[in-house]
Amino acid sequence: MAIPPQEVSAECALVSWPEPDIGEDTESAADASLRAATLRIRQLELVGFKSFRDRVVLRFDEGVIGIVGPNGCGKSNVVDAIRWVLGEQSAKRLRGQGMEDVVFGGNDRHAPLGMAQVSIVFECDGLPVDQYALLQESGHPIADAGPADIMVTRRYYRSGESEYLMNGLPCRLRDITELFLGTGVGSKAYAIIEQGRVEQLVGAKPDELRLFIEEAAGTTLYRSRRQVAERKMERTQENLERVRDILREVDRQLGGLRRQAKRAEQYRALQTEIAALDLALSRRQRARLAQDLARLERERADTGMRQSEVEDALARVERQRREARSGEASAQERASAAQASAFEARTAFDECRHEVARLAARATELAAQDAATARDLEEARAAGARASAERTSVEDSLAALAVRIAAAEEALAAREGAAAAAAAAFAAAACALEEAKVAVVDALADETRARNAQAALESRRQEDTERRGRLATQAAALTARQRGVEERARMAEQTVVELQKQLESVAGAKRERSEELRRLLEERASWDATLDGMKEALARVRSRRDSLRQLEDSHAGYGEGVRAVLAASSHDEALGLVAEVLEIPADHERAVAAALGEYLQAVVTRDHEVARDAVQALRRAGAGRATCIPRQPRPPAIGPIPTGARRLLDVIGVRPGYEDVAEALLANVVLAPDLDTALTLWRANGGAWTLVTPSGETIDATGAVAGGSERAEETLLAERRELRALDQEVDVRARDLAGARVRQEELATAVVTREGGVRELDAELARITVAVVASEKDVERAGQEHHDLDEQLRALRAEIEMIDARLRELAAEGERLAADLSGSETQRLGLERELALIDERRCVAERHVVTLQESLTEARIALAEERTRTSALASLIERLRQTDEEAGRRAMTLEARRTSDARVLAETREIAAARTAELGIRQAAANTRAAEVTEATQAVAGARAAAEAAERGAAGIQTELEALRARAAALQLQAAERRLAIEHLEATLGERYGAMLGDAAAAAPTDDAGGADDAAHEERLGRLRERLAAMGEVNVAALSEVAELKERQQFLDTQRADLERALDDLKKTIARLNRTSRARFRETFDRVDATFQEVFPKLFQGGKARLRLTEEEHLLESGVEIVVQPPGKRVGSLDLLSGGEKALTAVSLIFALFLIKPSPFCVLDEVDAPLDDANIGRFNLMVREMSARSQFILITHNKCTMEVAQTLYGITMEEPGVSKIVSVRLPD
Repeated sequence: MAIPPQEVSAECALVSWPEPDIGEDTESAADASLRAATLRIRQLELVGFKSFRDRVVLRFDEGVIGIVGPNGCGKSNVVDAIRWVLGEQSAKRLRGQGMEDVVFGGNDRHAPLGMAQVSIVFECDGLPVDQYALLQESGHPIADAGPADIMVTRRYYRSGESEYLMNGLPCRLRDITELFLGTGVGSKAYAIIEQGRVEQLVGAKPDELRLFIEEAAGTTLYRSRRQVAERKMERTQENLERVRDILREVDRQLGGLRRQAKRAEQYRALQTEIAALDLALSRRQRARLAQDLARLERERADTGMRQSEVEDALARVERQRREARSGEASAQERASAAQASAFEARTAFDECRHEVARLAARATELAAQDAATARDLEEARAAGARASAERTSVEDSLAALAVRIAAAEEALAAREGAAAAAAAAFAAAACALEEAKVAVVDALADETRARNAQAALESRRQEDTERRGRLATQAAALTARQRGVEERARMAEQTVVELQKQLESVAGAKRERSEELRRLLEERASWDATLDGMKEALARVRSRRDSLRQLEDSHAGYGEGVRAVLAASSHDEALGLVAEVLEIPADHERAVAAALGEYLQAVVTRDHEVARDAVQALRRAGAGRATCIPRQPRPPAIGPIPTGARRLLDVIGVRPGYEDVAEALLANVVLAPDLDTALTLWRANGGAWTLVTPSGETIDATGAVAGGSERAEETLLAERRELRALDQEVDVRARDLAGARVRQEELATAVVTREGGVRELDAELARITVAVVASEKDVERAGQEHHDLDEQLRALRAEIEMIDARLRELAAEGERLAADLSGSETQRLGLERELALIDERRCVAERHVVTLQESLTEARIALAEERTRTSALASLIERLRQTDEEAGRRAMTLEARRTSDARVLAETREIAAARTAELGIRQAAANTRAAEVTEATQAVAGARAAAEAAERGAAGIQTELEALRARAAALQLQAAERRLAIEHLEATLGERYGAMLGDAAAAAPTDDAGGADDAAHEERLGRLRERLAAMGEVNVAALSEVAELKERQQFLDTQRADLERALDDLKKTIARLNRTSRARFRETFDRVDATFQEVFPKLFQGGKARLRLTEEEHLLESGVEIVVQPPGKRVGSLDLLSGGEKALTAVSLIFALFLIKPSPFCVLDEVDAPLDDANIGRFNLMVREMSARSQFILITHNKCTMEVAQTLYGITMEEPGVSKIVSVRLPD
């Protein structure tokens, strides 16, 4: 499948590759160099690539291959093809604007092609062990191929689709790039140095130059793997954070779902009990419906029997009615037959009468037609006689006309001879006139050419004069522009100075804003931590409050009987507990608990009847004991309060409406400060009061003293007090959290604002920087423009001098043309006089010819008129003959018609007489049939009366039958309603309780003989439903959701552990890759630096050079710089080197890389162009030495370099725009 280049890159970036298994002992660069020289280009095939329209195959042998040819023939297209097939994605590096430029674009003879294809074949000796292992782990398509040729193919279609193939099989761009990583081969490696790249190599940035060292060290593959691992680690870290967030959310949801699950259990228990009672009531209702259904079925059967009897009687009457109707039908048929016969007889009579009238009219018509035919016959005979007489007269006139025509023809012949002689004389005169005209025209043409030349000369002189004036004006304008350019350059220099000051000012403002932003970020981070702590504290408080509320709602800690009473009673019966209606301060909880004891758990009821029912229900159910107190109890007798004490009621609060309950329970309880005081008061006042202390000791009326450790009632009161305190704390913490969030949002807004300000300052810095560069460019452009204006002024002055010389030459040429024009005018005037004499002679001959022609024309017209009359008379004779013959034929036809009409008239009169006799017979038959119709109509009326009597009898029986059927239908409808009610009852139970139906049936009370308990069950069912409704919305799926969430929590825990392990593995892998890359890069850099220091003096015949790291402490990110010193020079910058020195420096670095890490092949595109002969010799010597290690492909114009090559390929363009190949194998 074709993949666009952009999509290929994106696809490769998403592929996960196995990490290389790198041990702790890193491979040295020397070992890595053994990986080189395993690939050699054997063949290159181009089809439709750039100028190579037709298929071209280049076969590369060992040694040095040279590619030569004139400029523009397509040599560099071979280099572009190699770079392109190895995966180059930049159209600019291929010397194009877009990738479609690699496809042959057509010429005058050939249309553009739709596809470009390049195939390169490598001879492979086998891959190194480490590279083979990496490729095999990553599933590379070449991993299983073994030592063999490798063919890489790339296709590009003009539509934008791209294909990559390896050994004929589709592959990815990444498969191709990874095959050559670390070998020095690739679209961006040092194996291909194209035209113009030499100077770029010397002036390359440190980061770009580092890539060559990495390629030589073989670390590009590890760099690629490290980038993949880092991207994978980022994705893993994101996934881990996502899983942690999800786990926190799951934990939060799980806490809430557990509380919901507990309510769901209570909800289901109520539902089960409600279903049991509802099922019992429904069973009894179904039994009543079944009894009604049986009764209705019996009544319907009785009605059915009576309906059968009535239907039999109706059938008998119906038979009688049908017999009467049958007789009526027979009589009706006979009447219809009689009516049909009468109608037929009447119709026949009418037809006969009409026929007699028609025949009479036909006879009259035939008599009139015979009279008309007799008149036409007489007229035809008279017309034939007239035509015969007229034809004889016309034939006599025709004979006289023939004599006159013969005489006219003789006179015409004589006139034609005279006219021919006059026409010959006129033709001779006209020919002489034409020859004279030609001579005059030639003379006039010569004169006109002379005048045109003179006018053209004057035009050229005028144009040159105007051109000289314009050039002088342009020179003055250019001088003025020079002054303007000088002023603009001065202003641009001032602008640069002002912009530099603005740049420093904005940079200072940016530093201040950045520092302010940093402080805000630190404060926001601090508030984020504070906010997290507040959230955790609020969550803890809410969790404790929710737990206590859940315990309170479920009445945990209360007696079994108390819980049973609360569960079984409605809200208007059981109003609450005593502990719930009292509001007790913390320091008096022990005193109240001691005073009330178990009464704290007493249930406050509406009245004594509710209390009695609750106690009886507990006894029947065996559900424990409970104390119930009515809301309006009887108040106790109260004596005077002991001196030194106060009532306990005075230090606690009571819910409004429950004062009587508190008074009944605590009216005779007083509070003493301690136990000793209480004993003193008891001794002084006797047993009228119960004394309590804040620590919980009591003295009752009998003097019994109670006290000791904490009681359960005290714990209940403490929990209720804690719940109220927690409610208040939750509100306070929620408000504090809201305030903190507001502050956090304010800080976030401030950070965004400050970040926007920093970005604005960055944009301002960028704008000012661009303005500085633009102003500097303006200064540079002004200088260049001043230089250009100087050149233009020199060119204008030179052109003015040329125009002055040309004007002098034009003046001399004008004098010569004036003399030629005077001679031409004299010759033309003589020829014009001769032309006038010849024209006069021609006019005389022309007039004589016209006169003869007019006479000849008149004779011809007269002859033509005579001939026309002759033709007219002949035609008239023929028409008269035809008229005579036509009159004879018409007379014969009319005579035959008269005979035929006489015969038809006689026959018509005979038929009319016969029809008149038949008319009387048909009148008698019609009268007989009318009498038969009257008799049949009377018979039909008698049969219809008998049938109507039978129908009236059947109607009475039918009325009774309809009533019986209506009764049966009503009974059937009532029975169906009962059945439907039973089915609806059963369906309602199924829909309402579903899966609970079995449990409800088991728990339902058994049916009894009567319905005495129905009211009680209905009342109980109502209370249960009220309790169910009071629970509000309950998540009944909470139980299953809790299980699902626990399962999901376990799954997420496993995922988190897996991601953490994967993250650790990736960190270890990246660390191993960094160690290996760092060691290899260091070793290779040192070796390339040492070799570069050796190669440079050889090529320069002296001097020094070295490589330098920009960041020694960061080997993985450090750039590489070139430091050179040619012989006898001290260079501060590489830009100061000459073109040849830059070329030699680049070649030195390339050869140093090849000596350390030989690439399988090297393509050099006109690298030797800037070198002189001496340096060419040293360059060729190095190429010859290194060709033993690598395959060299040289594109050159230099003859000395051509002598190094063993094989030469010549590139030619026999046809414009289409490159061809010529190869030559040179002897060693």
